[in-house]
Amino acid sequence: MIDERLPLGNVYDVNIRTNNHLEGWHNRLNRKAGKSHNGLYELLQLLISEQGVMDTLIQQVLSGNATVGDLRRVIKVYAQKQR
Repeated sequence: MIDERLPLGNVYDVNIRTNNHLEGWHNRLNRKAGKSHNGLYELLQLLISEQGVMDTLIQQVLSGNATVGDLRRVIKVYAQKQR
């Protein structure tokens, strides 16, 4: 009989149990907003611009035009511009 409470040796298909990726996204969105309380239309503009950025990034990755190194460089430059 296998004890189901024991941790798995392989965690490849295990769901993510933390929300660090979501916290990072919220942090980035808040920095782009520039203030703590936004109106509905300001929030919509932020979400629409974020969707455009993500759509472009997804297309670059799927087409093979973006590598992990490229993505790290883009993120680093983006972070420097946000400061």
